[in-house]
Amino acid sequence: MIQIYYDKNCDFCTGIIHAMHGLKKQRGIKLMDVHDYQPEMKREIPDSLIIVKPNEILTYSDAALEVMILSGGFVRFLGNTARLIPLKLRDSVYRIVARNRFGLFRRIACRLI
Repeated sequence: MIQIYYDKNCDFCTGIIHAMHGLKKQRGIKLMDVHDYQPEMKREIPDSLIIVKPNEILTYSDAALEVMILSGGFVRFLGNTARLIPLKLRDSVYRIVARNRFGLFRRIACRLI
């Protein structure tokens, strides 16, 4: 079972998940609100998309690229290609967008998936 935690209060985050319609077709993937994420260690929840797999937890750009890869098709190719970009650079860009997403994109109520 793969769990994908995303911010359902963010139009950008919700739009990306909805755009990745291939996720809905796959079995074994559960989409959840990031505010319901309960890390085993009592540490701060990152301002990030979070993917929990059986043996690993992905955050920031790794999680975003994994969503692309799980979606399949040409988006999968783009996600795999983007992994060639150094992690530090990818995460820096991810954090800038995450920090400013409510200013860049309007905030809405949760949509049903």
